[in-house]
This record gives sequence, structure tokens and C-alpha cells, in this order.
Amino acid sequence: WTEIDFKEGIWTIPAKKTKGKKDKDIVVLSKQAISLLKLQKKNHNTNTKYVFSNSKGNKWGVGTLRLVRDDLIGEPYNIRNGKHFFTPHGFRSTCATFLIDKGYNEAIVKRILNQKVGDKVLEHYDSSKLISIKREALQKYADYCYPKGYKR
Repeated sequence: WTEIDFKEGIWTIPAKKTKGKKDKDIVVLSKQAISLLKLQKKNHNTNTKYVFSNSKGNKWGVGTLRLVRDDLIGEPYNIRNGKHFFTPHGFRSTCATFLIDKGYNEAIVKRILNQKVGDKVLEHYDSSKLISIKREALQKYADYCYPKGYKR
């Protein structure tokens, strides 16, 4: 919970938890994501270091994550030829496609997905986090996915 800033709508992932372990990652949260996190904090065990934990305070296992995925998407829509169709990577791909279709350029989409942009010199000197444009883009995507907001 210490990584989530509800007031600013930002999740700051420390460098030690990121893929390259070089720099922290700043994830902009949509209004829907903030609503979900607030609901989670209100209704679940907050005496744990995990935002999504089981009743013992341990992180969710793969089985639980699959149940959540099926609940979010709906089990009938998640099966193709007897196999699970949607994956976390698929969600990233869908978001990228949506944003590019809405006119966001590839560099912005890559920054949202925390991928490298440009050459090494630019990467070294560009410290812009592009918070406002990332917020706009991800809010647009969240509004598309959850037009009535996230309510449980």
C-alpha cells in the first residue's frame, strides 16, 4: 500500500521491483483503478504488504489470479478451443492497440507500457515521465473498458 498515492492517482514501483532494476516506474492510475484499490483497501486485509492478498495475508497464487481474470472477463468469453484466451500480455496488447487507434503516437504508448523509447542517448537524458498525457490516455482506455466506472 505504501507504493500507492491515492491523492495523486499514482503507483510508484521501486527500481528493485522493475524489470531493469535501474529506475522506479510511475504508473498512472485511472479513476476506475483508484476506485478498485480503495474498495480493496476498505474490504480486505491491509495488515499485509500485498494489495491483493489471501485471508492469511499472503500474495495471490496463480489459481486465484485465474479466477479473478475469469470474473473480470466472464468465463464463457475467456475460453477458445478449450484453452484460456486472455492473458496479462493480451491486456497490454489490447491497450496498446486501442491507444494507437485513438491517435496516441508509438512513443507515448511505449512509455505507458514501460518499454524503451528511442536511442540510448535520449533514454539517458530524457527524464520526463509524461504524467499528464499518460493519465489522459489511460483514462480514455479505462472509460472504454468501464464506461460506468468500477463498481462492485
